[in-house]
Amino acid sequence: MRQGRPPLRGGGRRQRQFRRQAYTVAFKLQVLRHFDSTKRMRATFDRFFDSISETKKSNKAKLVYK
Repeated sequence: MRQGRPPLRGGGRRQRQFRRQAYTVAFKLQVLRHFDSTKRMRATFDRFFDSISETKKSNKAKLVYK
């Protein structure tokens, strides 16, 4: 006779959602060089981060200024 915990329904573990985006050092340098040359954050965002929302752009601006 089989003993132990019965198997659970529902498929087991949940899949990862990969919410965070990791950027390479080369990409970060490109962003900083573009910002240094244009001196405009809006132009930098339009080039590199065009698809993100306005609230996320303000968070990215804080990271670039850092």
